[in-house]
Amino acid sequence: MNQAQREATIELLTLAIYTDAHLSLQEDELLGSTIASLGWESPTAKTHFIQQAWLSARNAADTAENTSAFVQQRAVLFTSAPAQTALYSLVHQTLSVDGLNPEENAFLQLLNDSLPTPNH
Repeated sequence: MNQAQREATIELLTLAIYTDAHLSLQEDELLGSTIASLGWESPTAKTHFIQQAWLSARNAADTAENTSAFVQQRAVLFTSAPAQTALYSLVHQTLSVDGLNPEENAFLQLLNDSLPTPNH
């Protein structure tokens, strides 16, 4: 995963958490460990980027149109099948840790639909 994909993964994970307006303890713990496991190769401090990602996600969650645009803008960075699988797995795992609800399933479908056809 390259740096742009790591940043997009963090942003998509934070937005995913907003989908049902409920952050469970299990989601919070898994989100934290998942983000911590991602490498970081940026002059911007990871903690600063994460703070900005929460703000961006909160703004994107305001409307369905904003959410869709946010997801689509980041999903295009995942052009290979392995990168897409890794992203989808991380988001699915985080959301499903406390059980999936209709809003979370809809977010996963949006993410899946937004991923480009993988390069081979």
